[in-house]
Amino acid sequence: MKVAMKKNIKKIVNLLFSRLCLVFLMVSFQIILVLVAAFLLEEKFPIIVTGLNVIAAIMIINSKSTDAHKLAWFACVLLSRKFGSVLYLVVGSRNALQSKHIQSKKLHKHVLQNAKTDASLSLDAKQPRIIRYLSGNSFPAYNQTTTKYFPEADLVFNEMMKKLSEAQSYIFIESFILEEGYMWAEMLKVLEKKAESGVEVRILYDDIGCVKRLPFNYPKKLNKKGILCRSFNRVPLIIDSSISIRDHRKLVIIDGITAFINSFNICDEYINVKSSNLDHWKDNSIMITGTAVKSVVVMFLQMWNLRKASDHDFKKYIKTEVNSNSESSDLVQPFCCEPFSTTRIYENVYLNLLNSATKEVCIFTPYLVPSAGFLAACQDASKSGINIKIVYPQKADHWYTNILSKSYFPQLLKSGVKIYKYMSGFIHAKSMIVDDVWAVVGTANIDYRSFYSQFEIGVVMHKTEAVKQFSKDCKETLKQCSELTMENCVNDLGIKLANLFLKPFKPLF
Repeated sequence: MKVAMKKNIKKIVNLLFSRLCLVFLMVSFQIILVLVAAFLLEEKFPIIVTGLNVIAAIMIINSKSTDAHKLAWFACVLLSRKFGSVLYLVVGSRNALQSKHIQSKKLHKHVLQNAKTDASLSLDAKQPRIIRYLSGNSFPAYNQTTTKYFPEADLVFNEMMKKLSEAQSYIFIESFILEEGYMWAEMLKVLEKKAESGVEVRILYDDIGCVKRLPFNYPKKLNKKGILCRSFNRVPLIIDSSISIRDHRKLVIIDGITAFINSFNICDEYINVKSSNLDHWKDNSIMITGTAVKSVVVMFLQMWNLRKASDHDFKKYIKTEVNSNSESSDLVQPFCCEPFSTTRIYENVYLNLLNSATKEVCIFTPYLVPSAGFLAACQDASKSGINIKIVYPQKADHWYTNILSKSYFPQLLKSGVKIYKYMSGFIHAKSMIVDDVWAVVGTANIDYRSFYSQFEIGVVMHKTEAVKQFSKDCKETLKQCSELTMENCVNDLGIKLANLFLKPFKPLF
């Protein structure tokens, strides 16, 4: 009893002096400060509040955001007239991070084109539309690349460990969440040995994703071990608009030869070695080997340079010749999206594939808060006779997205879309397969944050071995699901009322 009490006291003390607590206190202080200032301005100088509202409205109208995003901010300004405009000016407007990213893209905009070899495909009118679309956005397609699909995180973790131990030149790792535990400890053992032997090791993690999991000085701790480490977009003590911009990507690159694009974070529950109230976690991953890896290398280095530009020659990390046993008809096309572009790459990839379907589409997603375009594409495809299946978790890890997701179930079911609840735990995979010949696997959820507000990465594949493996996994996963019907679709008064207030703000989640 005394031991348990001491442990609880220690946890409370650690929490009180943790970085998370400091950030919480600073954010709370700033919110209170804004509220007090707003009420004082409204009372003493109402003309200033009106002026700020007008400025905010003009900025919202002229922003490059989607109409839904603009409407959400208009709702904030209208419903909280006294401080809604200040909130937008602080959190919702353009920020310095955007300028840095634009500079980074300009500096390296020709890298992928210059890195092309005979293995990358030319922008040909005969190529499928999705290939031409991504190629036109500087994401080349390749056919000298092998792929392997992993239906569970623990399976890919074992393969990743094997490849990490074989690294000869460099290792690049990028993750939204990185938490100390069994998984990271095993990886760190290998990374430390590799760094000691002269292999260049770089780690990039998102600061918000790790704010309660890692200490503020964690990059310095790894740097002392010979591992280069950076946290993406550090949480500022004075909150500004950059706090909503997150790096949600998860990837591992070894020597420019092999790359893993994962849906899972570096955290124990994802490989099911840590107990969770969500039971079994199901994720999926793609391992690519061959020429397509060069695109992933460039994507990582662009993100690495976003905070501090330290690489001016990407080519030294790009392998110009990589052996591959893939068939010439296989197509592999890595791509990424970023929140500052008006071109919504990830959403458009999904829409292109949905519109190209002729028989069947299967989608894995942990969250379902679709944009109007995605929702319409699913409904139109279903009404056209396409068998649309969406696999969604029975258990949810975020109550608000779960409530929002459930609000879309009735209209999707009415249009003929089939929704399956994954009963074996929590499905965290983010992927789509079309007609058993096209597939996309990556890091983006079907929600506004992934499509519009975060850095994400994925890979489109056509007739590769991984597509066949994914198709088999879909069939096996559906056996572990319960099909949702209109009769058992939960849409009670509580959910309807919650959605009445949450839906206008869904682009901000």
